[in-house]
Amino acid sequence: GKLPMLFGINDVTPIGLQKVSRRMYRITFAFEDAQDLVLDVKCSSQVLIGADVVELEQIIVRDLGRMPRTLLSAGWSGEPVTRISPDLLLCREGSFLNKDIRSDVYLEEPPGGVRKLFCNPRNPWRSIANIFLTGDTPLPVPLNLRVRCYEGEVDSLQVSLQQFVNFCSEEDCTLYFGIKSQEDGMIHATVFALSDVFSFCHLVSTDIPLSLPAHIADGTPPEPVSCTVYPYIPLHYVDEGFFNIWE
Repeated sequence: GKLPMLFGINDVTPIGLQKVSRRMYRITFAFEDAQDLVLDVKCSSQVLIGADVVELEQIIVRDLGRMPRTLLSAGWSGEPVTRISPDLLLCREGSFLNKDIRSDVYLEEPPGGVRKLFCNPRNPWRSIANIFLTGDTPLPVPLNLRVRCYEGEVDSLQVSLQQFVNFCSEEDCTLYFGIKSQEDGMIHATVFALSDVFSFCHLVSTDIPLSLPAHIADGTPPEPVSCTVYPYIPLHYVDEGFFNIWE
């Protein structure tokens, strides 16, 4: 069709919407003369939200602080699961970029008991992954969060992990977690918050104390976790190199 056809659209013009995942949205207006007007809108956070990269960075700094410091969760009772042992369940199974960056969450469910997040100091890697993928802890996990902005500027925020998880939930992002290395009682890991709808990824580089699961298990306040977030990265820029070398 031709652009002037837009002026012929009215309240009864049939409209169709097709999504090409992570690429574009196709809007079709069907006219009575059997000619269609087709508009392709790029699947881009800047285009769809109507904000440039600087404004998007301002949005995450503003909205993270507005999120509740505790988790907005309805529990695990309705979550589809796979039982992998008498007491251990697996849910939200998936991967992003490679097999080491995963969304898998492990739950405990003793016979006749209530499901809860698996968190055991004897298995700190899996426990830390569960904590960062869900934010499901009795106490908020404090984050010293640096937001890397356009042209290298940095905003520093004191927020909780739960605020970040709530923010990603509001943006309909799926969280993935990958551990890069361990040294000196610290795990170096990357969190990917993937938005299929807007075709972007928030990338968070983290240094997490191995003692975190013990604090959660004991109910003692955990020490702050140092993180750097690179917000609203278009997916066509994201590859495995971000996980291997990102600092």
